[in-house]
Amino acid sequence: RNRTKDGDFTLTTIKPGVDEALETPRAPNITLTIFSDGIMRVVTQLFFDGEKANETDPLLLSIDEELRDRLMMKPDGEENGIKKYKIEIIMAGKNETPFFDDLLS
Repeated sequence: RNRTKDGDFTLTTIKPGVDEALETPRAPNITLTIFSDGIMRVVTQLFFDGEKANETDPLLLSIDEELRDRLMMKPDGEENGIKKYKIEIIMAGKNETPFFDDLLS
């Protein structure tokens, strides 16, 4: 994790696979919990744009279609053979990122 002066950050992780062990398989996703001054915490899930499994993921299907794109990490090139993705997390206001109850995510 690297943070810049303007609040941007990078996170390095291994892309998860489809969770086939569940009754309804989940698309590859990353659960993100944010702690900040003035809020207890918020939880969301980030998905990889273009994944076939996104079409049947129960969490994505549970929210309005126009909100789903706000949870998609978009391809952002490669660096040293490693795929990069980008997403903007918006905490409040227009185009706010959907946040979930812990039990749903």
